Amino acid sequence: MTQQETTHQGPGVYGGWETHRGHRDACPAPDCGPQGVVITANPDDENSALIHFPEVAYYDTQVWSVDVGVSTETLRELRDAIDSHLGTSVRERVTALHAPVQHMGQTWCGECSVRRSTGPKTEEWMAFIPHPCPTLNALDSTETTS
Repeated sequence: MTQQETTHQGPGVYGGWETHRGHRDACPAPDCGPQGVVITANPDDENSALIHFPEVAYYDTQVWSVDVGVSTETLRELRDAIDSHLGTSVRERVTALHAPVQHMGQTWCGECSVRRSTGPKTEEWMAFIPHPCPTLNALDSTETTS
């Protein structure tokens, strides 16, 4: 009895699909190999994107929404794909927004600390939030919040 060869469908050289030998995860062909979450531009709408989830545990579609159930690992892949698609990570943008500010010999969060204007070029500090602030601490935390 002969052993059946493992094959999978992959992108063809001239477009379309063709049969590739072996497992998809080990395939050296372009656009094959391990498949993770992928975000691409929507060809029908320049202001939106399409998200490909390789593994979906649950989905429910309505006219107004789609509910998708994915694993925690897939969520991490989605976060990384969004960061890659947008060009700058959300973490980097939040970190830049919550930049440290020196005031009265201390380092404070420039975004979280509360100041009010007392004139055209003067301000009064009302609340001092140390840097790193709770927002940055939450980004670095692995605990889930409720």
